[in-house]
Amino acid sequence: MKIKWNKLNIYIRNTVVYISMFFFRLKKWVELYRWVLSDDRTQLIDKLNWSVLSANPKAIHMLLKNKDKIDLQAFSRNPNVIDFLELPENIHLIDWDELCRNTHPKAIELIQQNIARANWTCLSSNPLALDLLEQNKQRINWSQLSINTNPRAMKLLESNLEQVSWYNLSKNPAAIYLLEQNQDKIFWQQIAKNTNPLAIKLIKENLDKVGWYWLSSNPEAIDLLEENTEKINWDQLSNNPCERAMKLIELNLEKANWGYLSSNPCAVYLLEQHKDKINWYWISGNPNIFEYDYDLLNQYRVKYLNHGCYTTTNTSYRI
Repeated sequence: MKIKWNKLNIYIRNTVVYISMFFFRLKKWVELYRWVLSDDRTQLIDKLNWSVLSANPKAIHMLLKNKDKIDLQAFSRNPNVIDFLELPENIHLIDWDELCRNTHPKAIELIQQNIARANWTCLSSNPLALDLLEQNKQRINWSQLSINTNPRAMKLLESNLEQVSWYNLSKNPAAIYLLEQNQDKIFWQQIAKNTNPLAIKLIKENLDKVGWYWLSSNPEAIDLLEENTEKINWDQLSNNPCERAMKLIELNLEKANWGYLSSNPCAVYLLEQHKDKINWYWISGNPNIFEYDYDLLNQYRVKYLNHGCYTTTNTSYRI
């Protein structure tokens, strides 16, 4: 059988894309425990929150099977739904404010094609929107640009220092060289959130100025936290996406904030062990409650086998 290499390459490329966004299902224990009997014991009630779930990047297949439950505002900021939203029959469903926060390149293309609908406040914080922002400097929201992690945003800020929100800039990992040059303007409570290793160096040199509340949520500060466990804020540590932070939590479960833990991708193993403590609102946004659905992937592989070569998927994206 002669292999059609061009088609095969297209298939492989598209398969990687679709596996990364489409072929997921809820983990079996989540699926089992998401249901609860109503008070009158006549029906099952879903504990998952569909508004929060609509922004979950791994929930695409589940959402498209339950289109009536999609929250279009949250859905519009989900980076894995642009292929669906860009279809002509779905454009009217877009929440343009939320799309301006969407970090998928195609979201920016859609905004460029519908520039009158752009929300420049939301767009100013989007690291993929710098072409638009540089072309429309008069529309920039400088406070929001101060949290934009694109290095080109830093160049704009450097040329307009009087416009900078130093409060927002202090937590921006891309702004470390500006912060080092303007230490008198740093908001030390905010820099405690900054995940740049050089920011941690600044923090270590100014520990008397930094609050441990936000520092406890910073994954790059784990060495400091392990050395100063008596200063940890356990609510914020529960929000820290660091495996070593979870080990500290595991040793101090009575101090854990289970709402924050429920949204923490690193805490899923703890949630599985303590299902009665799960906050189902917050866990709905946790991408790690999903796993690869190999059965679904195999169904699509067989379905789209064509003349000895796989074709690209042709899933219906109509909402």
